[in-house]
Amino acid sequence: MPLVCHTGGVITREALTAKAASRVPDVLPTIRRRSAIREAAGLHQDDLAEVLGVSQATVSRWESGLREPAGENRRRYAEVLETLMAGNV
Repeated sequence: MPLVCHTGGVITREALTAKAASRVPDVLPTIRRRSAIREAAGLHQDDLAEVLGVSQATVSRWESGLREPAGENRRRYAEVLETLMAGNV
């Protein structure tokens, strides 16, 4: 199911995942940059949560620094943020 960003763009989970899969960074941006990257891409936390297969509360915790993603979630989150930063969505 495509996600419609509040800026009017459309992103599919498959497209975002496919573009992110070509990069494998495990290094996350700083906590302050995480929400800025998401917002610059026109996504809400629930949009990003749907793409990542986690809850909006989980994304909120990652962006606020209350929790750090681990394992596969960390890899996928880093990949998606990298893709969003590159503007390849």
